[in-house]
Amino acid sequence: MQFGSCVMTDIDEIGFFNHAEGLGYDSVWVTDSQMIFSDCYAVLALAARQTRRIRLGPGTAICGTRIPPVQVAAMATLNRLAPGRVHLGIGTGNTAMRTMGQRRRVPCACWPPCCAARRWTTATTTAFAPSGC
Repeated sequence: MQFGSCVMTDIDEIGFFNHAEGLGYDSVWVTDSQMIFSDCYAVLALAARQTRRIRLGPGTAICGTRIPPVQVAAMATLNRLAPGRVHLGIGTGNTAMRTMGQRRRVPCACWPPCCAARRWTTATTTAFAPSGC
């Protein structure tokens, strides 16, 4: 059995990642609501540098706030800092979008006419595929 935790992305609480790793947690997911919390990728980069084992990533990367190439670049950078220890959740961003005064985007409305989830999956899978795939 594996245990993980999703936490608010707060730069002032950066020590939580070490604490979770010390307690034996397998992963920590962070929130991606730019207008409420610290930037998730800045916090994850710091967490990657101070941990050795725990898996890290955004619990829900918001398709309405970052286009796929930007998301892929952020995840690729994080993977360089914590090789093989990253994960990515993708969602519509109810809280993130409402905080910016916008409606939550349903997956197929993010990048018409293609489904956003398919685009994100294709972009991230292609970017992280081993050579020769």
